[in-house]
Amino acid sequence: MKGFNDSSWPQGQGGFGVAGGAHKFVRTAWNSSDIWLRREFTLGDLSAEQLERLVLKIHHDDDAEVYINGIPALTLHSYTTRYLRLPMLELAKASLKTNQTNLIAIHCHRSGGGQYIDAGIDLRDKPDNCGQWGYYQQDLNRDCKVDIDDLVVLMSNWMSGVE
Repeated sequence: MKGFNDSSWPQGQGGFGVAGGAHKFVRTAWNSSDIWLRREFTLGDLSAEQLERLVLKIHHDDDAEVYINGIPALTLHSYTTRYLRLPMLELAKASLKTNQTNLIAIHCHRSGGGQYIDAGIDLRDKPDNCGQWGYYQQDLNRDCKVDIDDLVVLMSNWMSGVE
């Protein structure tokens, strides 16, 4: 939520967590059960086609909730062992403004094992189709292949009640 006073919060560079295993990019220690992150950012001057290609780039361990401009963008359960590029919910994506300040807010909860969170907004490098055949129905993250990343999207959507 814009206007929220986070001036007393500690600051650090992403990724946040405990180094080890798949978490090779820890720049700020996080060793409690929960972390809340907020960051303002400006997209710059993007075309409509570029806005359509925006995705959430995230590596999380464990559960994560992501908000864009106060609107739920994605809820993820369990963990990942690498960065994934995942589609945002349409309302959150539609709230993104070019050449203006936007806000990403994240809550990550550690339930056991390792812990790590890092996220941002990225441009999907693939065009909106995968050649003459288009996307497979099972290609949920629209990266032109069906793989474990699509299962992560399916499970996260199922756990969140999103169809």
